[in-house]
Amino acid sequence: MDQLTEFVGAEHGLDVGARALKDYAQRTGAPVVGALHLTCSDESERECVEAFQRCFVEPLLPGLTPWNKSAFRTSTLGGRYEWGSLPIAELHFATVLTQASFKCMVVKINAHVSVTQTAQGPAYGPMARYGVASTACGALHAMLEGVRIPFADDLREMFVSEGMDRLAMLRDPECVDPAYRHLFASVANARLQARRVVLEIQDRAPTSPTVYVVVPSVTLNRPGYDTEFVCGVYAADVRTDQGVIEYCGLGDDPSRYVMRCEGDHIRVADDGIGARRVARDHRRLVRDVWSGGEWTPPPPDERITKLKQDVEQSKHHNHPYAAAMAETLLRVMSDVSPIPAAVALFAEGAMGLCHAHKMHRIARDATAEGEARQLLGDVKGRLKELPPERTRTVIEWLLALHLG
Repeated sequence: MDQLTEFVGAEHGLDVGARALKDYAQRTGAPVVGALHLTCSDESERECVEAFQRCFVEPLLPGLTPWNKSAFRTSTLGGRYEWGSLPIAELHFATVLTQASFKCMVVKINAHVSVTQTAQGPAYGPMARYGVASTACGALHAMLEGVRIPFADDLREMFVSEGMDRLAMLRDPECVDPAYRHLFASVANARLQARRVVLEIQDRAPTSPTVYVVVPSVTLNRPGYDTEFVCGVYAADVRTDQGVIEYCGLGDDPSRYVMRCEGDHIRVADDGIGARRVARDHRRLVRDVWSGGEWTPPPPDERITKLKQDVEQSKHHNHPYAAAMAETLLRVMSDVSPIPAAVALFAEGAMGLCHAHKMHRIARDATAEGEARQLLGDVKGRLKELPPERTRTVIEWLLALHLG
């Protein structure tokens, strides 16, 4: 990881970063290397895509045909990670050779921001697009301006997740210098999109043994050649069930970012930039957040009392129909106490980690019962996929919430 973390926060050429990733992937010794490249849909990101293709994809990736080497690519408004992308990409590169060995899967994420020179110094965000005043990233700008449209709402949900209102920080001149608002929004966005990718790694076992490296970055769209800087590096060796995911780099709190110029280039840092840390367990965090809050148990419910008697009398903890018992209990809980029920399902793995941002918010908001009920309805069928011991845990916790 060290050979990549030296690039964190420091502006460098697009080719330089892609070659460093190539060297890292080669040093893993993996016989197969795959890649997912996520960028914003903005046409200004072509240089970034071409540099990665030229300096990483062409030298390393297998050819789909003799003349066609390509990363799995997604381009979305704001460079938003689309749930399910990584498992598909990982499956594509899980060749026969990787089954008996392993592969290195590189995920490069590029948020972006325009940089133009003015008499007062660099300006981040505004740009002249085809001679007309514009902004890059336009999607992040829309979010910052409060535009209500699906892609901006998706970005907003991440920016206010986990009890941290990053959007308010970026809008507050006391927290973030307005001159750096768009720059720091891009950094935070790259970090948050990378977290989504890591949640997917935590939630789904790969098709073949895999070493992942996830690199959130920010492209600096300049009037000349574009540059970039790395925001951080996630390294995940999941070749065994005990795989550990480590991160080193910038945090996700824009109020702590510091920007300085080093000659013609910039450097972004914060107070934790050099520290290595293990990726967080968001299932446990959501449960801890809810458990630490104020919650008033609902009044006794005869349906739940009867279900507890059925569990005790028929020993459904070890019965093949335990999932059916859990579903019945869940229907009742959805009526009387949906938020604790949603927390229980999320914590025990019956609800996908794709709901992590929403669950962090629901666990803090006693008025979010409607959202909790919707999630419970969406994931009810996953109870049958849980191992028996987790089904038992779900049943015991749901009963204990009401009966002690």
